[in-house]
Amino acid sequence: MASGEEPVQLQVNLTVNKQDQRTIGMHVQHAEHIEHHSRESSASNATAFTRPKFNDSYNLYESFKKKGDFKRAYQVVFEKYVLGPAYRGELLVELHKMLLFTEQTQNAAKTRQELIELIRTSITTTPEEIQAFAWQLSRKPEALFNSMTFYYVAAFFYSASPSPVIAVMGIESCVECMQGLVINLLKADSRLGSIIRDQVIPMIYEMKEMVFSVDGASKADRCKSATCCVHSIEYCHLIVGDHEGREKVLKEALSAMHKCFGAEYNQHLVVGLLRNNLAYTYACMSRMEEAEQYFQLAIKTYKDINELNNPELISRCIKRSEASLKMIQRMKQ
Repeated sequence: MASGEEPVQLQVNLTVNKQDQRTIGMHVQHAEHIEHHSRESSASNATAFTRPKFNDSYNLYESFKKKGDFKRAYQVVFEKYVLGPAYRGELLVELHKMLLFTEQTQNAAKTRQELIELIRTSITTTPEEIQAFAWQLSRKPEALFNSMTFYYVAAFFYSASPSPVIAVMGIESCVECMQGLVINLLKADSRLGSIIRDQVIPMIYEMKEMVFSVDGASKADRCKSATCCVHSIEYCHLIVGDHEGREKVLKEALSAMHKCFGAEYNQHLVVGLLRNNLAYTYACMSRMEEAEQYFQLAIKTYKDINELNNPELISRCIKRSEASLKMIQRMKQ
């Protein structure tokens, strides 16, 4: 290390709590490998992230950061220092969060891809481990945005799984977890609504689209899986008050199901759920005629479907839609 440079200890977020024996992802042996690799590089090649006391590069980094140009600030660090994968990964995760907060959409998307490439080429892991690590982060209020980043990464790696069943189920699970994070973020700070609408929800859309890149999955399975992901997306639109966005995604999902299954699309429970939620959206927008129409369509779908493996669920769905329909009809009188 050059004289005059003071090492800065960074918390490496790509490791797990070794005291937590319940963890099932980013296993301890992997974490030790990551930490050891980084420290080894630091010792042999002076690759630890360092902060020079009087160094133009560090001053430049601080200058860009104060101006809100986070992408350039972190580029200065990457160009000045040869970082091990753990340190580089930590900085990419933090950069991604900053870019989301400042609504630098394109740079955030590029940073996600950089992180994915880093993990793909430098870290031995699995999508299940990454998802479990994201879940660990989700238990920490200060790490919710970082958790989102890793759920996105997990979905990407699931899409390349050799098992199409594991792939589509994994992506669906990650999307559902993103919905939970959105709920928790808004509970923590209601002012985050615009960032969630403009930055986070588009990320979840991208995760849904990953279903269509799964090799070996049938067209029907991809369509049904993507439609299940829509439930999480449309609910996120609802809780940020974006009724137009919710209407759009629900209508697109219904159209996709009809295109895929033809007249038989009415035989799927998810179509009834989509119609019910579209009816509720129209009610929120004071479009009562359309709300009444879609509640009626939802009830008809529930009664006509052949998916009888869960009659209790179907019965509850019918009762809920019937109650909502009666409320709408009373309001129209």
